[in-house]
Amino acid sequence: MLIIICLQGVGSQGGKISGNPMLKISKADLTEKQLAFVQAYAEGCSPGEAALKSGYATREVGYQVVRSPAVQKALHEWRENMINTEGANLAIRTMIALMQPGNPGGVRFQAAKYMLDAAGHGPKDESGHAKELHEMTADELEAAISKLDSALAGKAEAAKPVNARVIEG
Repeated sequence: MLIIICLQGVGSQGGKISGNPMLKISKADLTEKQLAFVQAYAEGCSPGEAALKSGYATREVGYQVVRSPAVQKALHEWRENMINTEGANLAIRTMIALMQPGNPGGVRFQAAKYMLDAAGHGPKDESGHAKELHEMTADELEAAISKLDSALAGKAEAAKPVNARVIEG
């Protein structure tokens, strides 16, 4: 049997990722208390707090529960799901924000390079693998900078509000 835990109200405070991530875990692997523990821990509780919230007698038990293989597996599945959903989306939004005018040129360049590389559009060597900056020739670096500047200008134009005034400082 597959159980889906829906984490409601997970905000951006205390390092928690906002949104409504789904945790899919096999009920056969966990007891009811362990399942409640995983949900509380995933919501941001410490192991001790999660233990008390899930019905264990003492806080100390939480530090044993969190090390159990079934709980570790469930938490690993939750983390994988967070990375593949909320984490990936947040990383992309962060990279786009870093590419915007107003950030230092080096930051914008690295963010744009990362985005292009992640999408498979970075410079390639003879075997088709991406080249590192220190492996590129001056012409390749110049072409990459030009391509990144164009991509950044397009992103900046697309992100500009329609009825906004530009204030130069």
